[in-house]
Amino acid sequence: MAVIPTPTYRADYQNSKQLGSLEKFTRGSEASVVDYLGRRRTSALNQPRFDFDPLTLESRGILMENEAVNMVTNSEFPNGLADAPAASGMVTPVPMAGFQAGLALGYDGVTANRAYKTCAVLPNTTYTVSAFVQMDDGGAPIFGDPVNPYSSLNDFVITVGGYNVTPSRVDDFGDGLYRVSQPLLMASSGVGSNAGIQKIATNSSRTLKMSGLQVERADDVSSYVFSGSSTGSRARSIIGVTGEAFSKNLNMQEGTILFEGLIGRLGQLTNSEIAMCMLNANANDQLLIYRGNVGGFGVGARVNGVLVASYVWSDTVALNSRVCIALSFKAGRWSLGYNGTSRDFSTSTSVPSVDRLHIGYPLGGWLGWCGHVLSWEAHCRALSLAELAEITK
Repeated sequence: MAVIPTPTYRADYQNSKQLGSLEKFTRGSEASVVDYLGRRRTSALNQPRFDFDPLTLESRGILMENEAVNMVTNSEFPNGLADAPAASGMVTPVPMAGFQAGLALGYDGVTANRAYKTCAVLPNTTYTVSAFVQMDDGGAPIFGDPVNPYSSLNDFVITVGGYNVTPSRVDDFGDGLYRVSQPLLMASSGVGSNAGIQKIATNSSRTLKMSGLQVERADDVSSYVFSGSSTGSRARSIIGVTGEAFSKNLNMQEGTILFEGLIGRLGQLTNSEIAMCMLNANANDQLLIYRGNVGGFGVGARVNGVLVASYVWSDTVALNSRVCIALSFKAGRWSLGYNGTSRDFSTSTSVPSVDRLHIGYPLGGWLGWCGHVLSWEAHCRALSLAELAEITK
């Protein structure tokens, strides 16, 4: 077994629950987070979200996301049915703990009960609709027939663009509160404007309350964005090491960088996510660790805008699963460590000249990391394959 090398710098957000001495965090808005007691809270402008599992209370490091807009207004129905102009059937305003208010959906086996807002969407575009729900019997929502939304095996359907679908993702927030969500690609024509939850007459007889409705232009759900009388928004999260903090500690012509995180989005991405990068001012020189849009994780390097080294490690990952990937570089040897394995992948003699490090930073049309950052570290030498395997276990 290789001896675990001591990094030049390490930031352990999962255990320390604070930023390290070198990095700065920016996010130009408030954002929702789960605190150490499992409560949904709002993190202030430019404050990192040290997030916790709402059930186990386990620390999940810093929650990082790209910008998002909740396209509906008054997402928590403070004005009752006036905030649900497309609602119909057995839908009534009710109090709902943790929200301004909510809507209750009844059941009589005959009526189609719709807790709907109007939300204009575009053809040939993917949107994700989500809502928080509480079943009146205290249990979890059940969707036993994902193919047929109108089945009695499903408790309700979720709607966006006028299309009814079965939610594919259910997140448990504890105390009977669940968040259901579903992405949907709009058709080329005939797109409607209703968005929300509908209880079909042929669904199960279980009744529920809902609030926190969100429609976002994205291929998977992101953290909840509250909206009032206008649409709500969340800015991108970025962690950075720049200036003297970088030049005095991380400026190197050979070295190793490591990223450890939790997967935040399901399925095949429409765009790659950059987990960690080093670059120069005009971004012509780059060192990259990223999650690919065709599956797996990649590393790469550019010098003067030209790709000089790259490799993609194919893998299928589950939501909230841990990934740890390291890039080791020096002239003539480029290596990769991934979840306890390692390999050399290039003999390029070109090494980028970089002066800053970022996590969650978008480049070239790619997105920033969407998920949790558990830790990252840097070594001022190119580690061996045995060391790379060891530090990524």
